[in-house]
Amino acid sequence: MAQVYYVYKDLYRRDDNKLIPFLGIEYGPLAGLTGDDLAAFNAKWQPMHDAVQALIDAGTLVVADLPESETVDGVTRTLPPGRTYTFTTPTPVPEDYFRSVCDETLDDLIDEIAADERVTNTPKFWVNT
Repeated sequence: MAQVYYVYKDLYRRDDNKLIPFLGIEYGPLAGLTGDDLAAFNAKWQPMHDAVQALIDAGTLVVADLPESETVDGVTRTLPPGRTYTFTTPTPVPEDYFRSVCDETLDDLIDEIAADERVTNTPKFWVNT
């Protein structure tokens, strides 16, 4: 049995009202951060990136983009953009896994992104397969 974490990309509304899907690590440039501000933002994400990359390199985590559409009972529907994170070995308590590799700084950054009025948060959930 594998545990799959579905992460649908959040949406960022630009000045022209266009919605841009993004993952948290991609927020900085969307929010107009540059120079030292963008460097500080990226540094806060580094522990998460390092932890995830180590699992990918070890073969215990497989990251894949979600398909653009699915067909159920002959009806095809478009899916929102996102990724799946599939653990090939047993993991810690799923709800706590990604939080366990974050420090308080990253938690604060996630809260800050969620509080941005231009950001629409999308679902994230675990499935046991």
